Amino acid sequence: MGQIVVNQSFKNFEEFSSSVQSWDADFFQIEQGPLCTNLIQYISGDILFTRANFNRSFFQQGAPPDSRWSFAVTGSSDVSLNFKGHDIGNQSLMIYPPGSEINATSHSTFDILVFSAPEHFLELLAQKYGLPGLRHYLKDIEVLICEKNIIDKLRFLLIQLFNEMTKKDLKVNDFPDQLWSETIIPETLLKAVYHHDNQEHTSPVFLLRHGAFNQAISCIQTNARENLTVKGLAKQTGVSQRTLEYVFKEKTGLSPKQFIRTFRLNRVKRELIRSHYPGHNVTDIAMGWNFWHMGQFAKDYNKLFGELPSKTLGR
Repeated sequence: MGQIVVNQSFKNFEEFSSSVQSWDADFFQIEQGPLCTNLIQYISGDILFTRANFNRSFFQQGAPPDSRWSFAVTGSSDVSLNFKGHDIGNQSLMIYPPGSEINATSHSTFDILVFSAPEHFLELLAQKYGLPGLRHYLKDIEVLICEKNIIDKLRFLLIQLFNEMTKKDLKVNDFPDQLWSETIIPETLLKAVYHHDNQEHTSPVFLLRHGAFNQAISCIQTNARENLTVKGLAKQTGVSQRTLEYVFKEKTGLSPKQFIRTFRLNRVKRELIRSHYPGHNVTDIAMGWNFWHMGQFAKDYNKLFGELPSKTLGR
């Protein structure tokens, strides 16, 4: 019999990330306004089912559950998501091999359904049906475009599972049986994996832009406390400023300059929440992240998160 590990709504991402099981979620908000997130996680045997939705756009980094394969589909038709450079649609199946990284930009309609299982479980199931080894078959594949009827069935089954989990009058005997969660859903997933229409292809231009974007993100994360410029980022990544502006707008909806400021604001918020030391104040933390005009900083912070930095610190 399975168990619910999380079924909760959150008003800030720090609480969300500390509650989510097995996922290392290092996301930061890039859309202005107060945040509301919902998370459901259910464990059945060795399988972890996760559903998450946000009402704001996020840049997503971190890592999926260690030593498991994770597969994700959108929860509805209006989800807007860029996953490792790929625009995700209704027929897309996103793939996280063990040891991979999260790299996505989600927008305010974000709703994701995730299935995570140990490799040995999936390999045994594949062998049962005479299918190729999963690791070899999916080598270097990040996104599959699956047959519509199969991916729709997988989405339907996952949504039904989560709907059952969130019934107000749910009793122990009402939990889905193992046949559903540990056989029917995994078998449907494998059908989607091995009977796809095609996989997302990557052109040289895609690889160049995606590589430059990832390099720029890494540089920003490492040097966000310094005086970063778009010109310097372009030089660091080996592309023109125009290309860098284009790829940031394409993937995040922000210019590189806006992205840097938004990243810094998120890091200030994290420090304010985690600050437990007497004498720590908003000004010191903000200046540590290269904000020197406190009036403008407070205005930008309030615009992004829907509250003043002093309120975050007080909470």
